[in-house]
Amino acid sequence: MAIVSGNNSADRKGIPWFGGIVGLAVGLTMLYYWSEWTHWWPGNLPEEMSPYMLVKGIDLGEVPLHAYGKLLLFGFLLVFLFPGYGKLPIAAWMLHNQPSGGTFFNWILRAWGVKCGVLVLVFCNLFFLRYVPSTALSLYSFILQHVSILASIVLGGLLVGDACRLARSADAPLSDLRLLMVLILGFQLHWPVQITLLNARNFDSLPAGWAFTAALMIGVLLAFLLTAILAWGVCRMLGDENCRAWRGQFALFNGMIILCVTGKGVFGLVSYYLK
Repeated sequence: MAIVSGNNSADRKGIPWFGGIVGLAVGLTMLYYWSEWTHWWPGNLPEEMSPYMLVKGIDLGEVPLHAYGKLLLFGFLLVFLFPGYGKLPIAAWMLHNQPSGGTFFNWILRAWGVKCGVLVLVFCNLFFLRYVPSTALSLYSFILQHVSILASIVLGGLLVGDACRLARSADAPLSDLRLLMVLILGFQLHWPVQITLLNARNFDSLPAGWAFTAALMIGVLLAFLLTAILAWGVCRMLGDENCRAWRGQFALFNGMIILCVTGKGVFGLVSYYLK
C-alpha cells in the first residue's frame, strides 16, 4: 500500500477515543435504523421508475425526456441519501489524504469508470455471455461485490491503524486510500442497475436497458462528486492546521462507521453461505 507523509505537528496526543466513540455510535445507529432508512423515498419515485426498470414493452423512441431526468434523480438519491453506497469511502479518503480538487475529480471518475466497466463486462450479452442464464449473471455480480466488501474491511482497518499511529507520532505516515476507494466504488453494483439490465436481457430490450442504465449511472456519478465536494469544503473550512490536528479523530470516526456498515454486509454473506 502506498503511503503519503504529512507534517502533523498539530495532532493531539493519545488515542482519539472521542472520534472512535462517536463513530461507533453513528455506525450502530445506522444499523438500527437501516431498514426504515433504506425504504424511505421522497415522493413515489421508486413506483414511477419501476416500469423503466422492468423494461418490458417499452419503445425507446417513445420514452419522454423527463423520464431520463427522473432516472438520473433516482440514481443520485439512491447513492446520496441511503447508507452503504460509497459515500463513506469518499469522505474518508478526502479527510484523510486531503487530495486537491483536480486529484479527487480524476480518481472519482476512475472509480466510476471501473463501475461502468464491470457492468459492461457482466451484462454485455456478447460472446459466451449470450448463453449464460440470468441467474448465473446475478451470481457473477454477487461474487464481484465481494471485492467491494473486502476492500471496505481493509479500508476500515487502515483508518483505525493510522489513527493509532498518529496518536503515537504526529509525523506518522498515512495510508493512501485511493486504490481502496476505487475498488469499493467500482465493484459495488447498485440494485436498480442490475434489475434494469437483467430485465432488458430477459425481454430482449438491451438498447432501452442500457439507455436507462446510462441515466442512472450519471446520477450515481453526480452523487459521488457532490460527496467529494462537500468533504473538500469541510477541509477548506477547517483549514490545513485544524485538519492535521483532527486527522486522527476523523480516521477513527470514519473507520468505525465503515467497519460497522461493512459488518452488516459480512453478516449477510455468512448467512447466505450457511443456508
